[in-house]
Amino acid sequence: LCRSSSRVTFLDYFRAVNYGAIGSVIGHEITHGFDDQEGNLADWWDNVTSKRFTERTKCIIEQYNGYSVPGTGLHINGRLTLGENIADNGGIKEAYHAYKRYVEKLGHEEKRLPGLEQYTNDQIFF
Repeated sequence: LCRSSSRVTFLDYFRAVNYGAIGSVIGHEITHGFDDQEGNLADWWDNVTSKRFTERTKCIIEQYNGYSVPGTGLHINGRLTLGENIADNGGIKEAYHAYKRYVEKLGHEEKRLPGLEQYTNDQIFF
């Protein structure tokens, strides 16, 4: 049974937590609007844009190729995970920019998260 006075509990969390968690997920999904699950470009990009995008993805592929699972000998395939890696990086970047715009508009930092006061709000975001 739904009550009209009920609220989604995450709305009451600190903004650094919300932007870092929910904002990153939303940003991740929005970023997928520019590629498909395999990291391929959407058909609406022209050849020049497509070539530039492919060039820029090389550093992400190389970065993720360097990651391994400790103690297993297994390595990440940066090309295989490219679409998700782009969405993860783009999502968190845009969520962080949105959080910083919120703080600027607010005019001051929020108080620190109780019990975790030793961490800045930027650290809590991440």
